[in-house]
Amino acid sequence: GGRLRVSGGAELAELFAVAVALDVAPVQEAAEDALVDLMTVETCCDLLLLATESGCARVQEVCRRLAAEQYVGVSRTAGWLSLGVEEVEQLVKSEALVAAEEEQVYTGLLRWMRHGMQERLASGQPALRGERLGMYVRFATMSSSSLHKLQQDPLLHHAPKLRHMVEQGLSVIRSGAAAQPRPLIRRSNTSPASAAAGPSPVAAAAAASPSQAVAAVGGGGAGGGGRGMFLFDAARSHANHLIREGGLLAVLREEGDSEHSALLSPAIPRRGRHYVEFMIEDSGTPECYIQLGVCAGTHDVASGTPAYQSDTGWCFSCHNGNLLHYDQGSEYCSKLPRQGDRVGLLVDMDARTLEVLVNSEGQGVMVRGLPDTLFFVVDGGDRGQAIRITHSGSPLVA
Repeated sequence: GGRLRVSGGAELAELFAVAVALDVAPVQEAAEDALVDLMTVETCCDLLLLATESGCARVQEVCRRLAAEQYVGVSRTAGWLSLGVEEVEQLVKSEALVAAEEEQVYTGLLRWMRHGMQERLASGQPALRGERLGMYVRFATMSSSSLHKLQQDPLLHHAPKLRHMVEQGLSVIRSGAAAQPRPLIRRSNTSPASAAAGPSPVAAAAAASPSQAVAAVGGGGAGGGGRGMFLFDAARSHANHLIREGGLLAVLREEGDSEHSALLSPAIPRRGRHYVEFMIEDSGTPECYIQLGVCAGTHDVASGTPAYQSDTGWCFSCHNGNLLHYDQGSEYCSKLPRQGDRVGLLVDMDARTLEVLVNSEGQGVMVRGLPDTLFFVVDGGDRGQAIRITHSGSPLVA
């Protein structure tokens, strides 16, 4: 066998691409090994770009894993600023991301967002690139003092969506709700009041069946106070939804050409049972074209695609009682909620199931085999529709 001499990552990536094209497996493997050997915190992002261009999946995977494990260091490198929005999004939403606190996640993301800001402002573009990626920062797990400092940042005057996300985080903290930190964040915001209160009634109901568990935490109702873990998030909702009362109420501004999504934040934790109950304060029309369910949060909310039309959305139709998924309907139950009725969604992330309750009456499991990343969602399209969160349950601890 012969020997090949290369001088750096770019030549290695080119060699890998040629080896793949010619199906020369030994050279392909040797190039992969050499690229992995070159990887450090400083070179991680540059190698990720090279691996992406050359189609080297193994090196991409190793780069992404290192970037998640060494996020703070990687987000300070020059190469970090060259990553595309898709790569940054994949990293900041990852459950594997490691940092001492959520503030560091925000700092790294903001550094990437700001890059090239003056040029964008001069050409009339938004100040921050990828501003929507702020939706993946768990602001409600930061300290109140940190969020107040962020509010004072003059940059947020040019970034209304990001400013709203910060304000939403403060709203959740003020409500006393327990926000879900990333699994590998070493510090999270904990409400002293909630810590002193002892085990929640939801936790005490853990051994119960889904419907019994909801009954054990009171089932909500207008007198339930509504404040809890999940709230409507304007930053994750279509502009036709007016989010009011700190995230408790979603109102449709105008008649839509189709239903529009309003997502709740935070994402549903990946373990335990989680419950939200809605009241239909105004159905818009007597037929009640409102869908309530869960989604992965990957459909194009801003352009007007509803969750139930996507392959990552599962919704209960208040209109006809069907399960709607990927714009297809299948029979589920005969209970048809209308104005003034309450609809509960109970997600069991251990069993990966979704059950619907109508006026506290369980209708049986509607969906099985749910993915591990989910948000509660409401799809509505008729002007004046108003959907209120009347109860938002804490996780059920197994």
